[in-house]
Amino acid sequence: MRAAGVATCHCGAIRIRVRRLPRSLTSCNCSICRRYGALWAYYTAPSVTIEAPARGLAAYAWNRRTRLYHRCIVCGVVTHYTYRRKRSRAVVAVNASNFDLAVIAAARVRLFDGAGTGRYVGQSAAGIQKSRGKTRRKTIDLSTRARR
Repeated sequence: MRAAGVATCHCGAIRIRVRRLPRSLTSCNCSICRRYGALWAYYTAPSVTIEAPARGLAAYAWNRRTRLYHRCIVCGVVTHYTYRRKRSRAVVAVNASNFDLAVIAAARVRLFDGAGTGRYVGQSAAGIQKSRGKTRRKTIDLSTRARR
């Protein structure tokens, strides 16, 4: 696979190659993403190559155990997550914070209210409501939802 971008952990032991650079990133405020401080870029599994030494990754699953969060065993940086169940269109979420800063700066960041509504907020359709034929902005206070 010809890689357009490479994300690495802090020590460089883990390298994730992607076919295209992300155009949009997701910042989620759920309890785990908030703590990881990750910006997620989503890819189909065939468009991602993960290079890691044998036993170089550790995985963590919580709550319903639907996702496995992978981190470097040496430096501890969260590199990506995968879904435990096999899907017809498998998704790999790459922690875009591990890309070069120029990649992050060029991408649009979308806010996902994972701690509350389960919807995107801000400029996305989830953040705009129609009321009596008029469009008005809906404000969601993410700081109160993050305490859950």
